[in-house]
Amino acid sequence: MHFYFMGSFNRKPELQVYASALTELGHHVTSRWLFDESFDVRGSGTDDVPMDLGSDEVRRIAIADLEDIDQAGAVLMFSGVGQPRRGRGGRHTEFGYALRDSMERSNPDLILIGERENAFMSLIPDGMIWPDFDTFVQSTYFARLTEQAQRSMLGPAT
Repeated sequence: MHFYFMGSFNRKPELQVYASALTELGHHVTSRWLFDESFDVRGSGTDDVPMDLGSDEVRRIAIADLEDIDQAGAVLMFSGVGQPRRGRGGRHTEFGYALRDSMERSNPDLILIGERENAFMSLIPDGMIWPDFDTFVQSTYFARLTEQAQRSMLGPAT
């Protein structure tokens, strides 16, 4: 299964650990922003002084993130509830993009890790919300995704 991770940039180290865990289980994480340093919109600035958000480089990053969402069969939205209030909220834009796709084409699956943050997250069914990443990975839903991914790697039965 191909997963896209949405989360606050300041949670990047934590999300990298989760992405590596999924990769070890045979999944693919499409979120290039997690491992490619050229996707850091902070540039040479700090969280308070980002690079020019109107630059061609930032547009390249935004387009690449949307392409990565398009490649995913499931999107993990890591809630910001209980996290420090930092960042600029790009994950909410990504969420809206994935939500529209999910509603129009039933793809990708939208999965919330944590608590709902806004009214639009009420559109995620209760059965697609887990309190934390470990609970999600231990769920029967994740087991089914893993089984599907393994079957697709084997190819059609002969």
